[in-house]
Amino acid sequence: MIDEEHVKRFAAVYAEAALTFLDTREPQWLAWDGQSHAFDFGSTEMDAPPIPVLLLVDENWTKVIGEVAAATDPESPDFDVDALRAAIVAQIDGEGFGERLLLRFQERLEKIASGDEDEDEEFDGDIESEADEEEDDPG
Repeated sequence: MIDEEHVKRFAAVYAEAALTFLDTREPQWLAWDGQSHAFDFGSTEMDAPPIPVLLLVDENWTKVIGEVAAATDPESPDFDVDALRAAIVAQIDGEGFGERLLLRFQERLEKIASGDEDEDEEFDGDIESEADEEEDDPG
């Protein structure tokens, strides 16, 4: 079970990583140790964190969480940083999506710890299919 505060913190950090990507156009890694409330992100141009990367935030960031209810193009006259931040947080926090993503990452960390998976393998956790299911679900 993932603590609700973990999901809220993850959603907030993911939103900041996405906004940073939109501002700089540099892909961002997002890392978590699988237990604490400490999530971190940074440019892929920097050194990787000492803990496994949860995911990358790049030009496909909306495929990870699904479409959000705010303008995502910084060039759009409707673009509002605060509205986008709130929409990202709502999308991740809503309907258990953030919890499912973090649970899958915890499972991956357990496999790495037990030697069943290599830390360098990319985490996919069917994230995109999760987002697609969220979009296809009418209620």
